[in-house]
Amino acid sequence: MQNNLYYFLWCSAILGLVLSNTCTWDNCPNWSDDDNAVYVHFVPHTHDDMGWLKTADDYYTGVNPLQVMGLTGVNMIISTMIDELAKDPKRRFSYCETGYLTRWIEDEERTEIEKEKLRSLVASGM
Repeated sequence: MQNNLYYFLWCSAILGLVLSNTCTWDNCPNWSDDDNAVYVHFVPHTHDDMGWLKTADDYYTGVNPLQVMGLTGVNMIISTMIDELAKDPKRRFSYCETGYLTRWIEDEERTEIEKEKLRSLVASGM
C-alpha cells in the first residue's frame, strides 16, 4: 500500500463493517438461502514494523516523511483506534506490536484518561 495513512483509512472504513460479538466463526447467522455461501469477517488491524524502512522512533512519531510510509505515526494510529473502538462496542481491532503499545502507554504525553480507556477496552474484549 502507498502509505500508512492510506492503510489506516482503509482499516477505518472496514471498521464500520465489523459484526458484533454475537457473530463468530461458529455461530454466524444465516444471511443467505445458499447452503454454499461463504461468510467473510473483516477484522481491522495494523502492521507497524519496529524498524524496516524507518527507525522505530520515526514510525512511532511519523517523522522522516521523505521515506516510504508517509506521515502517520503509530502513536496516532493507536490513539485513533482507541477512540473509534470506544464509540461502538460492536467494533473490534487486532493489534500485535506490543513494543509500540508499550511505548504508547509509557509516553509522557499520554493521559490517565487515555490509558484507562485502553484498559477498559481490553477488559471488555474489544
